[in-house]
Amino acid sequence: MTSSPSLRRPPVSAPASSSTLLTPDEPFPLVLAELELAELQVLHSRVTRQLEQEYLTRPGGPHPVTRDRCQELVEELDTRQGFFEPAEDGSPGSPAAPEDVPAPVRQWSADAQPKAADEVGARIHDLSEVHPGDMIALWRDGLRHCLGTVEEVCPALGVVWVHEAGDGFRRMIHAQDAELRRHTAR
Repeated sequence: MTSSPSLRRPPVSAPASSSTLLTPDEPFPLVLAELELAELQVLHSRVTRQLEQEYLTRPGGPHPVTRDRCQELVEELDTRQGFFEPAEDGSPGSPAAPEDVPAPVRQWSADAQPKAADEVGARIHDLSEVHPGDMIALWRDGLRHCLGTVEEVCPALGVVWVHEAGDGFRRMIHAQDAELRRHTAR
């Protein structure tokens, strides 16, 4: 992520604080890859709590700095977990895990196993048919990656915001990046 010189932060380690939140004006590490996993997890917790607090208290939504920090932390955690793999055809777009880190064994829950098309619900082709409160699932390569309740929809941008089941994380999904399906509870 590049930023203009006026927005550059000095390099710092993970802030040590008794606060459970990390406000936008508090220092934030310039290079997350240099943090120990425990420091990264604590930082992620503090930023996520700040994000939740801002959703509840700021009329215009979360502060852009908090949203950016949360995205950076999620990307670093995903990279360390090995969630990103190179595309099978070698095309760019999916960052690979560092070569010196052994690739984790991917284990999927029963919910993430491939299922027959009639078991997964109707595919969503038009976001104008999606409304807050709908349960949808995000699918890629025959695997369900996310399930949640729709919070907001912007059909003009092809974007839907979902409150994810399980971890409660608010996730923005671009409809063009995945297959969206209505969730059918069994």
